[in-house]
Amino acid sequence: MSSPAGLPLSHDLLDLHADQRGRIIGSCVAIFVITDIFVLLRLVSRKLARAGYW
Repeated sequence: MSSPAGLPLSHDLLDLHADQRGRIIGSCVAIFVITDIFVLLRLVSRKLARAGYW
């Protein structure tokens, strides 16, 4: 529903926010996991390089 002026009502905005919350959390988790994996691989690579494995 929208108001006569064509602007969304406040409960519509809350519904939109509730629908997007799962996507936002999922995106944040994915970004966090990807960066953690990258940092972990970089640290392991440095450690292996210092040990002379490559």
